[in-house]
Amino acid sequence: LEVQLNRSSFTNNDNMTIKLLPSRSMFVAVFNWTEEYGFVLLVNKRIDSRIQLPDDPRIQWRTYLNDDQPSDEMMVVLASDMQMNFKLKYTDEQFVMISQKLAKMGVLVRKISFTINP
Repeated sequence: LEVQLNRSSFTNNDNMTIKLLPSRSMFVAVFNWTEEYGFVLLVNKRIDSRIQLPDDPRIQWRTYLNDDQPSDEMMVVLASDMQMNFKLKYTDEQFVMISQKLAKMGVLVRKISFTINP
């Protein structure tokens, strides 16, 4: 699975997209990590071919800053042959435990870091 963000550096209120290029049909879960909110589930679905998320034209992912300080964030994609069920939000500790356990079971884990600047 190849994962690409449309940029690695954003400013407040920029449009963000993520391209997923699977080698075969798979289930993917996409999380956004921020220091303030932890890991938040954005998408959990099956993909069969190259896709750009969000894939609904009515939805846009916009970057957001709470203050005038840069925010270092991360997108994490978990991919598996089997459907995975997740809560909408995890603390850092919870997500690390779950992702490590899933990785041992053969689930692919892809991470991309990015920055949001004022």
